[in-house]
Amino acid sequence: MKPLVSMDSFDRPPLKVVINGREIQYLNFSRPKTCHKSPIVFLGGAFQKFHSFKKDVELLSDVHPILLVDLPGFGSNSDTGSDLSFEDLADILCQFMDQMGIEKITPVASSFASAIAFSYASKYPNRTEKLILGGTTPKVRESIRLLLEESIISVNEGKIEEFSAGIVLNLLNFYRRHEIKGSQLLQQGLYRNMMKLEALELCRYEASTRRLLSLEKLPEGPTCETLILVGEYDNFTTPAECFEVARMCPNSTFGILKNADHISTCENKKLTSKLYKKFLAGVPINGTSGVKVFNRSEYPVMIQRLEPRYEVDDLTIIEGSGSFFPVNIVNISTAGIMLNKSMSGDLPIGNRNLKIRLPYKELEMELFLVDDREETVRGIFKRYNFGQCKELEEFVRFIAVQSNGFCDAA
Repeated sequence: MKPLVSMDSFDRPPLKVVINGREIQYLNFSRPKTCHKSPIVFLGGAFQKFHSFKKDVELLSDVHPILLVDLPGFGSNSDTGSDLSFEDLADILCQFMDQMGIEKITPVASSFASAIAFSYASKYPNRTEKLILGGTTPKVRESIRLLLEESIISVNEGKIEEFSAGIVLNLLNFYRRHEIKGSQLLQQGLYRNMMKLEALELCRYEASTRRLLSLEKLPEGPTCETLILVGEYDNFTTPAECFEVARMCPNSTFGILKNADHISTCENKKLTSKLYKKFLAGVPINGTSGVKVFNRSEYPVMIQRLEPRYEVDDLTIIEGSGSFFPVNIVNISTAGIMLNKSMSGDLPIGNRNLKIRLPYKELEMELFLVDDREETVRGIFKRYNFGQCKELEEFVRFIAVQSNGFCDAA
């Protein structure tokens, strides 16, 4: 790689190459003393652009060359990549490295891009030095699938305010905002950015989301050294899901970052950069302040659920399509609700226009019904209104005080 050390590159148009008709945008940074090493390649997640990695470049370019890459469907790339799978994108990344004359890389990716990096490292082990992932999952769980599908519907119906609020409320952990340093400022900034998205950017989001929703399973786990990090309050790709991915990789290190959520690498770049440097240098990250490291056999079951559920035992009504269904609330959290449906019989599972009345200040929440069983059904709250979510938060706090205690019901 040609040595580039000037941060002015962020203020210039990105470099571009075209491979088999697909555009790839990139910036490269290296110092003379490190330009002989294999580069770190940052792949952006949803809504991340090259400026998102400016601090990473400042903190890491002294130890490795750095490439920032926008594949089709990511960053500012005009190619939405709507027809490309994760494996296709991994192939394009490899072809890009061929064109750049680079033999091996260490991909770094989180969230929407993590499956690309995973696929690359799995398919091209001889072209992968190490692998670093954050906020990843082996498969989108049902509750997140429904919320992501709802976000696409909001975009297609032109409900940009609902879409923007929903991105913040679902991607980040709104209910832990007081425990995450800078979280409220990040949430406000993300909301403002979502409100400014142009048509092409919304098309990129829809394409990336549909690609994520189509993910049935990840390929065989990469054999290279792999570091997987997750925020302890990540409710989009939970610590339990990230640990599943770590267990797929035979040579993995798994760390939970304290007081962080899905964008943990943005919330504490100094810590994540320190962990990256140690990992790249072959130094164990155990004992680093701010991260708890687990091996492949000791992940504690008790933290697989992020939000506690509280017993309620109160009668209420579900409304949908002009019909009313009496149900009894079994337990509740800020994410959803468990209901006993024995009084109503069959409920309209799959109906996207359901509301439930909560016995608190006439609060109504829209919800999806999932996990339909003989006597119970689980409800997932829709989240696209900040004021409503604050009211729900107050209600759950009230229930927590009144409740007989934490409910372990599955």
